[in-house]
Amino acid sequence: MWFVLFTMMAVRSELQQQFRQVPVLCYHHITADNEQPSSVLFIQKDNFQKQLQALADSGYRHISPDDLYSCLQQGKAPPPKSIIITFDDSHAGHFSIAAPILEQAGFRGVFFYNDRHHRQKRILVGP
Repeated sequence: MWFVLFTMMAVRSELQQQFRQVPVLCYHHITADNEQPSSVLFIQKDNFQKQLQALADSGYRHISPDDLYSCLQQGKAPPPKSIIITFDDSHAGHFSIAAPILEQAGFRGVFFYNDRHHRQKRILVGP
């Protein structure tokens, strides 16, 4: 009985470790290459593209939050080198700049919509 208990604890511990190793990258503002970033929350298109290429070259692949949750619920480890890429605050650059680059690199992103812009009638505005 103790063997089964320790084995279950070891498997659970290993799964917890694997879930801790799913990085979540959060981007706020993606700017055109000719725009100068005005804060650390901004990244230029070229640098964003280089980051995604480095992730792809290193074998990382996107996993959706739903798929990660399903793995957790089923007690399965997520695929190796899984990553979640998120975008906050509904900026126009997320869709006009980031989305095509994500698609080109073979990634998908999670875009969080902020209704503050909608309430101000400024849907998908720039920075």
